[in-house]
Amino acid sequence: MSLGVKHAQQIQYHTAIQHFYSALEIANPYKTPDWKKRSAQAMLNISGVLWSSKDVALAQKYHRASMAILKELDEPIVLADNYLGGAFFYIELQQYDSAELYLIQSLQIYRQKNDEKKMATAYSKLGDVKFLERKLDEALKYTQLALQIRTAISDSINLSWSHLQAGKLYFAKNQYPEAIFHYRQAVPLFVRSGEKEGLVELYPQMAAYFEKTNQPDSALFYLKAYQQYLSEIYDEAKNKQIEQLKFQYETKEKEQENLLLRQQNAAARFRNLIFGIAAASFLGVIFLLSWLFMRLRQKKELLQAANENLHQLNTEKSFSLPCSPTTCAIHWRSSNSIYTNFGIKTPLPNCSAKWSMPPTASTK
Repeated sequence: MSLGVKHAQQIQYHTAIQHFYSALEIANPYKTPDWKKRSAQAMLNISGVLWSSKDVALAQKYHRASMAILKELDEPIVLADNYLGGAFFYIELQQYDSAELYLIQSLQIYRQKNDEKKMATAYSKLGDVKFLERKLDEALKYTQLALQIRTAISDSINLSWSHLQAGKLYFAKNQYPEAIFHYRQAVPLFVRSGEKEGLVELYPQMAAYFEKTNQPDSALFYLKAYQQYLSEIYDEAKNKQIEQLKFQYETKEKEQENLLLRQQNAAARFRNLIFGIAAASFLGVIFLLSWLFMRLRQKKELLQAANENLHQLNTEKSFSLPCSPTTCAIHWRSSNSIYTNFGIKTPLPNCSAKWSMPPTASTK
């Protein structure tokens, strides 16, 4: 999510919102309070980017979804901040009643937590809402409350804007001395803080005051000052835009280089995988052939041993039995059998022994 914030600060809204969408997709499946808070934060970031991109309606949709989650969690300050932020959407949409409701809800929480700085912000925005509704007295009341708090806590940056707001309200009420008093209070505060945007908004108001009070020279002075600061702001904005475009180009070029490098690494990993599989297959075939060879060798040795044993047995039988035509035939067939089965010649048994007929009974 931090990458999304970085891109949003660099006005790279398309890239930023993609990171925020990814963060929301990761956090959504989980239901623990911590993950719910992350989901709400992602939605708020998406809402902020959409609001900056002028897609107010869709921004409001995500903001409401985040508010629904935050109401379930025990995060009062975060909830108050989002009430305050939600008021900006309603002001932009000119839904002032809803904006006022959100601001009052945020103000109640800030009071409970005694957060004076944020109380002043809520009062100031309530003054803006009432001014837009042309309810000048109510607007001035809220503006004075914000001015008092900011003076008490020495919030000089926001104090300058409160003086400008008060001056505009007094000018709208035709109370010109009070208006120029607050304008003059705001000028040094803006100058010290270097807020040219504040001076660009202030100087036309002062020129209008001097024109209204028939002081054309002073009115011309502030109009020229306004044009000078406006030109400086324009140049700075232009330079900033050029730097951002340059940064975007360099970032895109770097991303392309990283993509090419990732593709090359992926191709190298794929080649290594193929080589590994081929090597493993080759070793497997070698092992299998070796195993088969050993098995065949063992079988051959066993067969040879059996043949020798059988030959020895036949030899012993041939010497232990008297040789006769019958036994010779048996031996010969056995020898042929051995020769035929095992390919080993066995010598024929010795049949040279002479047979003699047994004596017969005399007829005498």
